[in-house]
Amino acid sequence: MADPAPFRSISPGTQPPYDAPAYHSTAKRHPRWAPLPLPLTVTETTGPSFPPERFPAIADLTLIAGAPAIGERIIVAGTVTNEDGKPVPGAMVEVWQANAAGRHDHPEDRHDAPLDPQFHGAGRVFTDAEGRYRFVTIRPGAYAWENHRNAWRPAHIHFSVCGPNFAARLVTQMYFPGDPLLTFDPVFHAVPEAAARNRLVASFDFGLAQPDWALGYRFDLVLPSRFVRPDDDGPREKHTPPGGNRQHKPAPNGGHPSLPIATPSQTIGHHWHLIEDPAWADLTRFGAEGERITLTGSIRDGDGQPCTDACIEIWQADPPASERFTGFGRARVDERGVFRLRTVRPGPVPQGPVGQGNEGSALQAPHVALRILARGLMRDLVTRLYFQDDPRNETDPLLTSFEDPERRATLIARPDGPAAWRLDIRLQGYNETVFLAI
Repeated sequence: MADPAPFRSISPGTQPPYDAPAYHSTAKRHPRWAPLPLPLTVTETTGPSFPPERFPAIADLTLIAGAPAIGERIIVAGTVTNEDGKPVPGAMVEVWQANAAGRHDHPEDRHDAPLDPQFHGAGRVFTDAEGRYRFVTIRPGAYAWENHRNAWRPAHIHFSVCGPNFAARLVTQMYFPGDPLLTFDPVFHAVPEAAARNRLVASFDFGLAQPDWALGYRFDLVLPSRFVRPDDDGPREKHTPPGGNRQHKPAPNGGHPSLPIATPSQTIGHHWHLIEDPAWADLTRFGAEGERITLTGSIRDGDGQPCTDACIEIWQADPPASERFTGFGRARVDERGVFRLRTVRPGPVPQGPVGQGNEGSALQAPHVALRILARGLMRDLVTRLYFQDDPRNETDPLLTSFEDPERRATLIARPDGPAAWRLDIRLQGYNETVFLAI
């Protein structure tokens, strides 16, 4: 499969492996096949926009109906840049966290600690023209978890950042300086390189503090940046079978070690507050033209058990150009590990990235890009959904690259009732889904 544009590989040692044995939840959820490198196409180099009028900002998490939350008020601020050091304006930055007692306002959190009715622990803002963001929140408490004997998670705030395209996506966690629990936390230590790991620790910033009101912490984020300059053409990752070398060994930053590295990923956990709104799962809610369809399927682990705490995100083209169609959706799976999204059937798109003279290149078969996030996934997993009845599958560059028809079949959705398509996702083991490195 020809590479339509050079892209930068992930710097070695900066991101956690999918298999982190000390974090027990990864055992049945890490893929045994290495992700298949995918040359960037229109699908990966474009991305959704989030108009503030449709996605209202929640910058102050400490007030509900004018009543203050309990705990130490803090200000968390920083910048979002790419790996070339350039600010990323308009990025959607979301946070979720436990309250001051170490409990999440979430039905799955049964920790023996009090809830605060004035603190929901979820927020959303958009970066300004200089890539800056700012939240006011409560310093979260530590909490016990069942990973090992006497296990406690250090105080942390979860971050989700949606950048300018599908490839520029980051889910991570922010920790606090001086926390003694960092020494014992396997999620934090899953990042193999100490220098990269320490990028997850915020810095105390007296300049952000407000007298008699709140202390300040700075947490700067660097999004993955897959495009490279003409003189930057580092080696590509290799696709290796189970039992092979799972660690990619590209040159740091494609041979430019002076550039900032992407912020290390961290697991999403199972208390993500930001996917409870069912409107996220209906891409037609603002109006859309074309054939309306339902996408469904299950997400299962290596034992075939449903992953009941997973989230799935999708990004797709629409058949005609429509300003009302966002192309982005998000859904939590149910108690059976099944997701369900309402959308329109996509049209074909060019193979090459937008703006690089490839708009007239061969078309890809209609598809939907999928991203899976869950407890036990130290990094997100990306795959695609194609439609079984589309004849263009026979010429699609990705689908035709497979020699094994069983591997190819893991990307093909089958009819599942009127205007419905089903693709079951297996994270590990028998019939393991093909995941993509972008």
